[in-house]
Amino acid sequence: MKQLTTDEKIEELRLLMQAVASDKDLTDHRVVSLSTKLDLLINEFYKNNIGFSHPAV
Repeated sequence: MKQLTTDEKIEELRLLMQAVASDKDLTDHRVVSLSTKLDLLINEFYKNNIGFSHPAV
C-alpha cells in the first residue's frame, strides 16, 4: 500500500471535512476534530517544506 505524502493527506482530509460539514454545523465535534487534524497537517507541511522564519526582535 502506497504511503500518502503530507500534501496528499491534507487534500484527503480537506475533502473528508468538506463532506462531513455539508450536513452538519461547523461547530459539530466531528467537523472541529477534522479541522484540528487538518491544521496540524498543514503546519507539518509548512514546517517540513517551507520552514518557519522568525524575524529578529
